[in-house]
Amino acid sequence: MYFDYAPELKNITVTRKLGYRYGGEFPNQSNTVTITVVPTPILTNSISTNSVPNSDGYYELSSVKTLNLYGFASKVNLNILQDPTHKNQRGDNITDVDGYKWEYKNTELYSNPWITIPNETNEDLNFSDPSQLSNFENTNYSVRRIAIYKNISRVSNEIKIVVRGLRFNNTICCDQILKIQSPTSFENPTIITGSIASVDNPIEQGINFKIRSINYQWQSQSTTGAYPTSTWSNIPGATSKDYLPSQPLNIGRDRRGGYKFESSYKYRRIVNIDYSIVKNILIYGTATSYSNETSLDGTASLPYIQIYPNPASSILNIECTFNISDAKLTISNILGNIVNSNNFSVLNPKLISINVSDFPAGAYFITIENQYIGIVQRTFIKQ
Repeated sequence: MYFDYAPELKNITVTRKLGYRYGGEFPNQSNTVTITVVPTPILTNSISTNSVPNSDGYYELSSVKTLNLYGFASKVNLNILQDPTHKNQRGDNITDVDGYKWEYKNTELYSNPWITIPNETNEDLNFSDPSQLSNFENTNYSVRRIAIYKNISRVSNEIKIVVRGLRFNNTICCDQILKIQSPTSFENPTIITGSIASVDNPIEQGINFKIRSINYQWQSQSTTGAYPTSTWSNIPGATSKDYLPSQPLNIGRDRRGGYKFESSYKYRRIVNIDYSIVKNILIYGTATSYSNETSLDGTASLPYIQIYPNPASSILNIECTFNISDAKLTISNILGNIVNSNNFSVLNPKLISINVSDFPAGAYFITIENQYIGIVQRTFIKQ
């Protein structure tokens, strides 16, 4: 038996019984081991995120996106370490923990162990889908942080994350940054285009597999800056392949006195595929796919980061208001496979270009990271 952690102070007795698998009888019993749980000298260890959970308590994440998890520095009370009966109080000898490790587990697998995320030892974590096997299915994870001091550790609260796999060719494009021209006027949004959903192989094993219908439903989520302020919700009447944003855009002031939208938006498309298949009897089923996400925001100055032309056929330019000449850049396809890693040309410190002429046609996801802009993710279409 592996003893993970105890959530309360108490004595725990453990025995092992040996018996018969099918009879349910365990006549042979081992000695008893008593475990006394005492207060940990590690005072705090909690993690959080700026996202908004869904109705099931899970934070939703596209398989080509990341989710920032953060926590405050954990402290150790050395007085409690020397005497477990000591009560934490002002004037105690306090120090920092030695470090951290992050763990995850797939919550859908029975008795699935916690797995350490390699090379993640900081207070914060930029979580991405740890599975390298498939990006087609939805996967539920729990993530936690372990604070470590000497040979003592303390687990944090758990954050539940559902990673939405991209499948059935369900992608949308592209991000939009609208020019705010005055306190009362701005550019109009353009249509967000979506691919035609398709099924290459039977969704289930059987015979006479047939697609009966393919239905689209667009959803939106309001945001402030980079952080959501609401859960995903269906957009009434938005059931076509493409969608023209129609949410209210109100101009307000930012902290520097410039103009911005009071709320910006993210969008995604849900595809529901109704099918039938024969497995001894005729069975009807529905398969669901969540697309990648796109964003809609506004600025009174030049876009913070601009990708053009989009769609692109040969050269893709990335222009930023900050220096990105030393940026870490990766491009992945809808399967999550990296097709470009730091292979770009620096035209000037704020403008880089990428040759995408050899890329197959389709949707791609760019992640750009450096000290000035943090982590920025964008979408583009290769014609």
